[in-house]
Order: sequence, then structure tokens, then C-alpha cells
Amino acid sequence: MNWSGKSVLFAALNLFFIGWLAVILTLLLRVLNGEDPLALFGVLVADIAFLGVGIGLALLNKSYPIAAANRLLPFIAFIGLTAVAVMNVSDATLWFGVGLSVALIIASIITAVAVLGRRS
Repeated sequence: MNWSGKSVLFAALNLFFIGWLAVILTLLLRVLNGEDPLALFGVLVADIAFLGVGIGLALLNKSYPIAAANRLLPFIAFIGLTAVAVMNVSDATLWFGVGLSVALIIASIITAVAVLGRRS
């Protein structure tokens, strides 16, 4: 795969990760509003996506240098949001999940732009 193909794959993995974080953010807000208390099971489904993105970024890093922060974000999401889903559900843990989701989205955008900016 050529350099531009790796850039596209890197961007796709980051967009996929951000998309799943947006889904989790929506689920957490639904639980906070009392609409669907079982929506937190969606976090467990998203864990598979987070692990896939993390492994994909780690494998891509062998031939396309990626910032360590960007490679670690999916694993941080996996650990942090799984803890939110399995802990005793209170407003504090749900708001922590919302804050973590927003912070991870922002961090992913910043690190992805930085990595892609170095390549251009």
C-alpha cells in the first residue's frame, strides 16, 4: 500500500473511532434523560470497535508513523467507557462518561490533524 493509501486508512480509522464515540455520547445522554436505561449495553458493543481501531492503528504504525497519543485513545476509551457502563450507574458516572467521550473526540481530532499535517 502506498503512502496516500495509508493516510486514507489512518483517516478512516480515526473517523470510525470518532463516530463510535458520538454513538456512545448519544447513548449516555439518553440514559441521563431517563429514556433508555439499557442503552449502556451499547458501550459493550462499541468496545469491539474500539479494540479494532486500536489494533488497526498499532498495525498501521509499523509502516506509517502515528503519534503514540492517537494509538492510545481507543484503549483509553475501551477502559474508561467500559468502567462507566459496568459501574453502579449514577449521574456522576454518566457525566464522567459524557466528559470522557467529548475529550476523546477532541483529542482524536487534534492528534489526527497533527499526524496528517506532518505528512503533507
